[in-house]
Amino acid sequence: MSFGQGFLPDVLATPFLIVVLVALARYDLRHNRLPDRGTLALVAAGLALAFWRSQGLLPWLEISGACAGFAVFWAIGELFWRVRGQDGLGLGDAKLMAACGAWVGIEMLPLVVLISAGSALIFVVATRHDRAAPLAFGPWLAVGFLIGWCVHLVVV
Repeated sequence: MSFGQGFLPDVLATPFLIVVLVALARYDLRHNRLPDRGTLALVAAGLALAFWRSQGLLPWLEISGACAGFAVFWAIGELFWRVRGQDGLGLGDAKLMAACGAWVGIEMLPLVVLISAGSALIFVVATRHDRAAPLAFGPWLAVGFLIGWCVHLVVV
């Protein structure tokens, strides 16, 4: 198995990713929000790793992943607000998806969303979570993000 230029920095960055994702998930469970200091730090770190891997070229897949991750989740949250008059997905979730796109690229985002939504759905059904009670989605995004990152490490 041959590993590319970015493999070692990616592996070395993984503990940082895990620590920040766990902290964000815990914070979201307690406060129903994701703080910028964690989400934006992940965006910056993901783009820095992408620039390292791209050897001076623009890492278009990661840049477009960050933009698409944010834009899609922002649009879903905005639509939910306009239809229901209450928050559904917050900007913290959109920023965490931007971070995910910066780390794994646009191609991996559908898998991350599928894992995140599927995990959340299994939790809701298994625990019979009250529909009226808010559900922090950050922990489920963190699960999908970490699994997507592990797949990225193996594939890239």
